[in-house]
Amino acid sequence: MAKRRSDATYIVFFVVMIAITIAAVFDPFETASSSRRTIGGLALGPLSIWYAYRGLRTGSFPEISQSNREDSKFQFWFCVAAFATVGLVLTLLGAKALLEV
Repeated sequence: MAKRRSDATYIVFFVVMIAITIAAVFDPFETASSSRRTIGGLALGPLSIWYAYRGLRTGSFPEISQSNREDSKFQFWFCVAAFATVGLVLTLLGAKALLEV
């Protein structure tokens, strides 16, 4: 039970972090300059790609209990794909904002 609650905590943390990052890059309320959006995408995008690579290399994501290669292949590959995709999209959006400056 405690492990499942821990998983939910990390999932909520990642969802909130990704939502804040995407909001910072897209800036739907037009509160930030393009340079700040660029920093958000170019800083957090490669970080997310690195995290996906790290998980792929080590064979697990320690924050989620069932996401290692041997226990649950689906959760493991979902984590790799999710972090790599989010990282790529954020990097591209950051580069696009950089070109708009």
